[in-house]
Amino acid sequence: MKAETYEKVITVQDYLDQYCNIELFQEKCKLCPVYGWSWSCPPFNEFDTLGYWHSFHSLIIVCRKLIMSGKDKEDYRKSVAEDFVNDKPQKDDWVSESGKKAVKGQITNGGDGDSFNINKLIDGNIAGLLEQLVSLEKIYPGSNALIPGSCIACGYGNCARRKGEPCRFPEKMHHSLESLGADLGKTTTDMFGIEMKWIVDNELPDYFAEVGGLLIKE
Repeated sequence: MKAETYEKVITVQDYLDQYCNIELFQEKCKLCPVYGWSWSCPPFNEFDTLGYWHSFHSLIIVCRKLIMSGKDKEDYRKSVAEDFVNDKPQKDDWVSESGKKAVKGQITNGGDGDSFNINKLIDGNIAGLLEQLVSLEKIYPGSNALIPGSCIACGYGNCARRKGEPCRFPEKMHHSLESLGADLGKTTTDMFGIEMKWIVDNELPDYFAEVGGLLIKE
């Protein structure tokens, strides 16, 4: 697998006008198996999604295209459905320590002895994109990264919301584009010519697309 990264800058107002439907996409969040388990994601109580968007001027969209090789596809065919389903992150076990180790081994060494696992490959690349986005916050004062998936400031699956407690680190908490009502499919297609792809009939697509962003004050 190899990764390609694309970026585009757009004003927040233009992004809202062209790529957001807050009510529709926050409603779709209800389909997530961990809906309601993170303060970074819907359902929101006192958090004003539209007001949050309007507190920034510009948005840098970052899309990472994860291109599957022939070997990736063949290895996936061998591991297929049951292993993939069983290894999906659960509410009480998002990513194990052995899983994190396997991610690093798969990416840097082409494998660490574990069987091929597409979730681990993707999680490793999402972590890389997250690191890139958060590092940009230091360059743009007052900016805020929008990450792929749920916030992991407290670690995988350890958000205080699970215990009915307030966010422990609100200054470190990050939302995703989709949690704020963004249409990621339209975003990647229009901006980069990249359609979102998924696993269909136990066959890997040619690529996956992971999307994040950086909201900038000026």
